[in-house]
Amino acid sequence: MMIVANVCVAQGLCNGTRIQIVECADDIIWCRYIAGPREGQVFPLSRHMFTFGGEERINQEGGAERKYLQFPLRPGFALTINKSQGSRLRNI
Repeated sequence: MMIVANVCVAQGLCNGTRIQIVECADDIIWCRYIAGPREGQVFPLSRHMFTFGGEERINQEGGAERKYLQFPLRPGFALTINKSQGSRLRNI
């Protein structure tokens, strides 16, 4: 999987970080880093609040603000050139 939001930059949980899901619960997922200096470490990942449509321009056009909680993850089947820059991959 790949993280799609900057959750905690100090812990390396930022946009584009590749992880493996180890265990799932209702409100928390235990993950393992699969690349980078923290490779192999297991950490918890909780749900993240996403907000869309709160901009003034959208409200003038009739759009409503939406908020929802979800895990900030996306399947990581492939990497784009932009996401892979600076990565060191052993196997391609």
